[in-house]
Amino acid sequence: MGNFYNAVKRISSIDPNIYSKVTMENWKSFRSKGEYSADAVLISDHYIRVGKLLQFISKDYTHFVVSLAELITGDDMEFDSEKFGELFPNITECSCYLISRICLCYIQWAILLDSDEPISKKFPEMYEPLIKLIERGGGQMTLHHGEIDGGFGGFPRLIYADRGNLKAVDISDQALNQIINEVEHAEEYLEKYKSGDSSKHFCLRCRRGLIIQSNITEWGSKWYKINCETDNCFNKNFS
Repeated sequence: MGNFYNAVKRISSIDPNIYSKVTMENWKSFRSKGEYSADAVLISDHYIRVGKLLQFISKDYTHFVVSLAELITGDDMEFDSEKFGELFPNITECSCYLISRICLCYIQWAILLDSDEPISKKFPEMYEPLIKLIERGGGQMTLHHGEIDGGFGGFPRLIYADRGNLKAVDISDQALNQIINEVEHAEEYLEKYKSGDSSKHFCLRCRRGLIIQSNITEWGSKWYKINCETDNCFNKNFS
């Protein structure tokens, strides 16, 4: 029962106060661009993990909110949403359907692992990116116009098996914090650039120069691309 108890411990430790200040009106502005960039990496890694699982079980796709434990077994898990709500009032306080759903699916996956089900044993950390996302405060997501919308840009509701062809990404706290620092560094550079400061800024990854390119959309609004002089290094758009 080690996986179940570890999952219970992590979910019970999620602080609902992280989400108490978030409303439907302000949630997209609640986190910084850097935090949303780190959130996007976590979501991307979840899609890659699910893609690899789908390839292994020969399924073409699944829905973001489908319980992967139930997908494998073909049966409803005994630990359902009612039991989940009784055990985790802190998650109920978060008032977000997707946070509750992800945490329930995580618990069900942990139960499946403890049962020594062979497929789950091959993919023990399926929900690690999403649980880390919630723990870090990025779980305020909605289902909107066919997409998972969390401030980081839209991800499709359906996860296809070909996602598993992509390379897994580093989701360690160190790597995620580095992403946040890089975006904040680029934002600082952009603000100085807009004020007329022409001083050079350097990439936090490779220490070569950062370059700002200004662009105009077809609707007349201005946006900027900041990229590193090193190919395939830092490259991100800013409004």
